Amino acid sequence: MYAATAFIIMEAGDIMLPRLGLPDWTVTFIIILLIIGFPIAVIFSWIFDITPEGLKKTESAKVAKGKTPPEPVKRKLRVGDLIIAVLVVIVVILAYPRVFKSSTKINAMTNTATIVNEFGEKEKRQVFKEEYIHKLMILPFESEETDTVNPWLKYGILDGIWNELLQFPYIQAFGNPDAEHLQEQIKAAQIKNYPYFLTGTYKVTDGYYKITSRLHQTKNGEIEKERIFEGNDLFSLFDSISLKTRIDLGVPNNIINSFTDLPFKEYVTESLDAYRYFILGGYSYKLSTNMYGNFSNALEQDSTFALASFFYADWCHYYQNSKISARKYISHAMRHRQRLTEYFNIYVRIIDYLIFGELEKATALLEMQYELHPNNFELLLTLINTYYIDFSTAKGEDAIKKLNEIVPDFPDYQIMLARNYLLSDDIDKGLKFTEKRIEENPENSGFLSKKGHFLLHKGDLDNAEKSFQKAILLSPENEEPLSLVLDHINFARNKSLKPDDLQKFTGRYKIDFSEYYADFFIHNDHLMKKADNMVGSFHYPVSDTSFVGFFGAVYESLESFNSSFCINEQGKVFKFIDNMSNNTSPITYWKQDSLILQAEELLESNRHQEALNAFQKAYSENPEHYYLANFIKHLEFIQSEEYEETKSVLETYKGEYGDLKIFKEDDKFFIDVNSLVYRLLPLSEDQFMNPSSYNYILQMVIEDNQISGFKAIVNNGDEFFNERTSEQTLAKLESDN
Repeated sequence: MYAATAFIIMEAGDIMLPRLGLPDWTVTFIIILLIIGFPIAVIFSWIFDITPEGLKKTESAKVAKGKTPPEPVKRKLRVGDLIIAVLVVIVVILAYPRVFKSSTKINAMTNTATIVNEFGEKEKRQVFKEEYIHKLMILPFESEETDTVNPWLKYGILDGIWNELLQFPYIQAFGNPDAEHLQEQIKAAQIKNYPYFLTGTYKVTDGYYKITSRLHQTKNGEIEKERIFEGNDLFSLFDSISLKTRIDLGVPNNIINSFTDLPFKEYVTESLDAYRYFILGGYSYKLSTNMYGNFSNALEQDSTFALASFFYADWCHYYQNSKISARKYISHAMRHRQRLTEYFNIYVRIIDYLIFGELEKATALLEMQYELHPNNFELLLTLINTYYIDFSTAKGEDAIKKLNEIVPDFPDYQIMLARNYLLSDDIDKGLKFTEKRIEENPENSGFLSKKGHFLLHKGDLDNAEKSFQKAILLSPENEEPLSLVLDHINFARNKSLKPDDLQKFTGRYKIDFSEYYADFFIHNDHLMKKADNMVGSFHYPVSDTSFVGFFGAVYESLESFNSSFCINEQGKVFKFIDNMSNNTSPITYWKQDSLILQAEELLESNRHQEALNAFQKAYSENPEHYYLANFIKHLEFIQSEEYEETKSVLETYKGEYGDLKIFKEDDKFFIDVNSLVYRLLPLSEDQFMNPSSYNYILQMVIEDNQISGFKAIVNNGDEFFNERTSEQTLAKLESDN
């Protein structure tokens, strides 16, 4: 009877107490009381008997043995028996769905999908049907104080709740840090078909957090549920907000109880400082902070912080900042990915494949995820980007069409499809598609601009000009970038550069201050530039050597460029200067011909004499490439007797120089610049070059036989001094840490 009654009380409490807004510990407290009460009930049932005359103490065995057993009598049905029977029926009714029906109900809500996992093995997965997936957009939480000392929490709370909800296959959550005002938030959620969005406020007083969450209906912006969470443990508050939000979204209780709910600390980090640095790095573009430095600080606070390693590696790879760092941190994330939820666990493997050049495996794994979650538009966007890495426009078209089915009537995704038609040279189909969009939405300048591109590629310059001019009238703020294409039309009326004329511009180019590479090639009779890991962009001539166009991302972008190629006296293209609309200074790309690429490969494989010969030949044929002289100087130095004599001197340069660090590993020198690691090649006893950045050398500064620091001498004459951090200063920093 006690067990039956306790079961009913626990079931009722589990259902009713959260709805009454009582804290989570209320249910736990009741369960603990019932558990404590059970041994007491057992003891009392041993000591006392329930008899027709009432509660009596149980007789001892000796006394009971000496008594004559009473004559058996027919027992009448009593009220107590009826109560027991009713309790048993209630227990069966309540227990049956929990024990048997819950799995049956989940089976009815899911489909079985057969996939090939990352190890190439087939396995079956249960995937929730679209109608049973609860969708939620999470937006920034604003501080209740005007002068907050914790601005990172605006995005830290958003990210924490988002990571919490990513555990559950019945939730599709999307974190959007850009929509900050109510009307923007309503529009952002409406555009992407999220029926609800979550936002709120926060306040921190002496380490005590007060977070108010507000679940809004997207259709009218009304608050569906407002809750207040308070406590000293921010991560526990994320756990509580996640649970209450799922309840408020209407997720059935049996579904919530059927999936493991890991505490935030188990799969993200236990360190608040590490998490703060992680947010400062991940939202650096919002908080104006150093991305890589903060990710590095996060990992110093928590060496097993797999999520920080993953994002560090992903950004290094995507923007081609440091191959060494990308490989280091993705390997670190792979070692610790057991801490991650399944969502990020898979993405770590995908980025690992991409970083190590296994694009096919990365694409296959993404396609597997898409098969499991066919209506997740964020996953589709990632898949589309991956298709564009190797220019798979046919697959890209299918994926973008699916994207437009999931999020219909969203102009950006429709323009993305039009852009794919342009890339695949399906001009007539693209023009027809775009004209239909203009009929539906005549005020959208993006469609008019895209129509102008299609007409341009058809050679219909007059109508292309009219389309671009109309786009400028509708969006005068875009007059500057759109007028660049009008300059191309004026040039094309008088002179047209044929594919043969464009051929001299093709090839592989590298930025002089980073590892960023881009390829120029002829595509559909036009010159196209495509950076590694990114979408390509058409370059339209405005002179024999100058080109204009729009920088290509996933969406149509009006970040324009006005760029030019440099040609030497022999008529050979040797560099490309890119004037981006969002940059204050031009970016120089050096053309890497086959001789230069071969020489760098030989150097990388430590074939020093062959590399020296190759660089000497490359320099003789590319005299404008000033940096090739530094490679030659390095290779001559390390193969000389002087190098053997100065090895001990070079060792003394290891150390910290403010925020920078020179170190040695596997008999190679490296420099850590804002937590990004690059190789250093010695040029002499006191000089180094960075083969990733051609535009400067390091000159060690020695005063009174002491290393005072080094100067970064840029090829334009600028110098930047970094003072060496003294041993005393290092000891104090370690003590402070």
